[in-house]
Amino acid sequence: MRINYEYHDVASSEVLENFTQNKVQHILKRSDRITGVDVYFKVNDAQLPRDRMTAGIRVELPGETLFAEAVNDEFQKSVAQATDELLVQLEKYKAKSANH
Repeated sequence: MRINYEYHDVASSEVLENFTQNKVQHILKRSDRITGVDVYFKVNDAQLPRDRMTAGIRVELPGETLFAEAVNDEFQKSVAQATDELLVQLEKYKAKSANH
């Protein structure tokens, strides 16, 4: 599956995309129903460096869109936190789908 990347006020980075792809693979392994993944990176105007690097990940599923965003001092930390949040959301989605 292709992952769409967007960069806002950030230069594109193959290293960052490879890191993100490895993290997103954990999500993709948990469900074969995922139809799309969008990732964006942006730098906020915050005063402190720890509040600047934002990563957002949107996962498309039939009838549902999961989204998580995290802000840290490094994009890799933001991606890791967002993917962890998405794994929790995906488990809730799967439990809800199993009940219906």
